[in-house]
Amino acid sequence: MTTTTATAVTVALTGRSLRNLLVPVLTHTGTDDPYDLDTVRVETNGRTLYLSATDRYTLAVVRHRLHGRQPALAPIRLDAAPLALACGFLDDNDRILLKVTPEGARLTSTPGFGPEHNIIKGDIDARRCYLPDWRKILLAPLNEPPTAPLLRAAYRPEHLARFRTMPADEPIVFRPTTPNLTLVTCGTRFLGGIAPTKTDNTRAAATLTTWIREGEL
Repeated sequence: MTTTTATAVTVALTGRSLRNLLVPVLTHTGTDDPYDLDTVRVETNGRTLYLSATDRYTLAVVRHRLHGRQPALAPIRLDAAPLALACGFLDDNDRILLKVTPEGARLTSTPGFGPEHNIIKGDIDARRCYLPDWRKILLAPLNEPPTAPLLRAAYRPEHLARFRTMPADEPIVFRPTTPNLTLVTCGTRFLGGIAPTKTDNTRAAATLTTWIREGEL
């Protein structure tokens, strides 16, 4: 169930469903970047809640459908650290309220029939949102004229590892879209992107040839 006020959206979730929203994007936040990428972008268009994060090399978006028509809220940024901390406190069957306003977010829990209490101390204050609009990065290439299929793409292992938190019951699908972007999907709630790394195609072909020779008796 989802309820709203004029300037807020409050989403009721279980502990498990909240973790499934947070964890897949938290692994894509940046920690060694000068552009404050250690944050999560949160927004709603009135029908869907979106969470996204990027480290410049990968980008992840998770969506959660809201019940009924809700007010749209402009994108805000939330520090990733308290969100990650909250994930460690959640039990699967916890009843969680996620309240998002232009000023920030609050996570509260109502265990059993006891009083509501904050999962983390205080609210998570919003920062001005400098994070890129994921629509322009991930969806814009789909509207461009199709190009020849990309038959080969190379990725750095540490960038691929960002996608390790996807649900185990859904396959991860990689779709090379342009030479600079591969789209990643997992089920119906996750959309992401990864930037291929440049590679020496001649060297790669030669390496593959040496493996082919391994099959010779």
